[in-house]
Amino acid sequence: MAGSSSSKWSRTPVQSLPIHPRILSALRKGGILHVSSVLEESCSGLGRRTGLSEAEVKGLVSEVARAVLAGSPSPSTALSLYLTGQSQHCWGRLSVGCGLLDSSLRGGLLVSGLTEIAGISAAGKTQLCLQLCLTAQLPRTHGGLSSGAVYICTQDVFPTKRLRQLTQYFSQRHTHSHPSLTAQHLSDNIFVEHVATISSLTAQLEYKLPALLSTGRVGVVIIDSIAALFRAEYGAGQAAQRAAVLQTCGARLHHLSASYGVAVVCVNQVTAVMEERGGGVAPALGLAWASLVTSRITLSRDETVHSNLDCCKVPTAVKRELEVVFAPHLPPVSVDYYVTSAGIHGNQNMANCCPAT
Repeated sequence: MAGSSSSKWSRTPVQSLPIHPRILSALRKGGILHVSSVLEESCSGLGRRTGLSEAEVKGLVSEVARAVLAGSPSPSTALSLYLTGQSQHCWGRLSVGCGLLDSSLRGGLLVSGLTEIAGISAAGKTQLCLQLCLTAQLPRTHGGLSSGAVYICTQDVFPTKRLRQLTQYFSQRHTHSHPSLTAQHLSDNIFVEHVATISSLTAQLEYKLPALLSTGRVGVVIIDSIAALFRAEYGAGQAAQRAAVLQTCGARLHHLSASYGVAVVCVNQVTAVMEERGGGVAPALGLAWASLVTSRITLSRDETVHSNLDCCKVPTAVKRELEVVFAPHLPPVSVDYYVTSAGIHGNQNMANCCPAT
């Protein structure tokens, strides 16, 4: 609730709540004008600034908390989740479009919560996300979500040409079992948004995205990438401010996933890490962001060029590795994959396709 309404309550004046006029007057004298200020201040701090007694402060905080929580869903028990079938959503999967990779991921990406895909440049992060936009449109019986996708771009233009190439291959692959999945149909069910600032992203998550999700036409929300905006707008000395906004965005994404039953995938960049035994890389945005991630998957690239791959006459292909760093339903695991003109595939699933350009 806090993540979904923080911006609303930060602007809500305390005088709009049913609070005794004498207490409202004390709040004004203490410079406490908004609901968020009451909840962010300690009880002792409120007492010092307003001159209110301990009992009055506790009553004030309770009144404000009731107003903020009004309309929020009540806590759910494990039994209620089981009886309503919500537990099936919690452990639902979204296929990544390759049997070998799905097997390693025990069915695909977890639908509930927030999945992070991190990796170096050219590791295949965007390629995987585009493929998820297509697999989401498959029936649930075939690993999909029977829904479209929202793709939020934050740094580069949307790769329309590459998507067109993937839709052609995907449509041909599934044309016999799912005739309705034409290339045109697949493209029409991917909703693309471009955001250039954090305020624009916040507005998308707070207003525009819920309106679209409420139609039931979307099964996965992808942000490519979450790190680009925060790296651009916050400097090294603004870690606290960045962490607060990250918490708000992350909480909002979790709320959307739980409320609408959609998968949320965020692309993250990596940053250099100094170590005694040599350098390395780690996902960007630090612990403030990592604590919000449900499943973390990293992609890496091996510059060694492989030829004579099994099941496919491919002249050159760069081997990449997908690694599950942590996930509630998986042990740490890694699997090799290749990016081809037909998409992302494990070695055994490549068939008559060439390396992507």
